[in-house]
Amino acid sequence: MWSQLIAASGNDLPAILDARGGNTDFPTLDANGVDTVKLATLRFILLGEQPDDEPVIQYMEAFREIVADPDNGPWVYQVPEDLIRLLATFSINDVPRISEAWAATDEARMDGWVASDLEAPLAEVSVFAANAVMRGDAIFLIIGL
Repeated sequence: MWSQLIAASGNDLPAILDARGGNTDFPTLDANGVDTVKLATLRFILLGEQPDDEPVIQYMEAFREIVADPDNGPWVYQVPEDLIRLLATFSINDVPRISEAWAATDEARMDGWVASDLEAPLAEVSVFAANAVMRGDAIFLIIGL
């Protein structure tokens, strides 16, 4: 599964949908293996809370589904604004702790994620989110098979 984050305004949605999974004129960040479950889990970790199943499942409803082909994808979701702000504001000093907690989740373990491999991508997504916030952009998650 491949996934990508794209930062753009909601007005740019038609262009995003035309370019999904390809080159765009929008800021993008490769996020292979990331899905709404992993991002919802990360939200609870960033809040310092336990990412238990029921709250994570409930929070996943906050991801606005833009496009979903139930059989083949791609799937396009708008990332909730509160998660974008959390991603944009965590301290670089917290990256090792966040990486450890995220790698310890069931979803991450099933995909073979390890904390040391998550540190650089977490730092990148924080900068990506901070830049999106500065521009007033939304962030969209595109997932394909």
